[in-house]
Amino acid sequence: MVRPCIAAAIARNVKISGDFIKQMVQLQEKVCLTFGRKRKEVAIGLYDFDVMKAPIYYKAFAPHELKFVPLEYKVEMDLDEILKEHPKGKEYAHLLKGCKKYPILIDSADVVASMPPIINSQATGKVTEKTRNLFVEVTGMRQETVNTALNVIASALAERNAKIESKCKN
Repeated sequence: MVRPCIAAAIARNVKISGDFIKQMVQLQEKVCLTFGRKRKEVAIGLYDFDVMKAPIYYKAFAPHELKFVPLEYKVEMDLDEILKEHPKGKEYAHLLKGCKKYPILIDSADVVASMPPIINSQATGKVTEKTRNLFVEVTGMRQETVNTALNVIASALAERNAKIESKCKN
């Protein structure tokens, strides 16, 4: 797989406000930009776990094999279209260059959660003030780096009194 390593956690009973969302997105982006070397080594996704059906799977799909609505979009796109037309797709397409299949996080109801390291889906990737339980995933190239990034995010959530669970199996 193009991004062979993954780690995940569930943060339960998270108290989410508008400020919290901004702060978590800033932390996520800073970790991905610096420690993650612009998502090359590490990419982080945050999701509304209450709209997902566990277990969550990390799979690979061909460019035209799967479609989903990217976060903040209304139009369904296939994976190749996302890389060519979506702003985040264009920005990070080089990370998947030369791959015959692309990484996808998908739940048990076949709802796409994300296309790491590119974009979350609108279906599960929109965290709002109504969200109470978060699914956090980190993908990357080395397991130690992925685990460290997950620990940073999990620690930030635990500081806000979230109960952290880790149930990821590689």
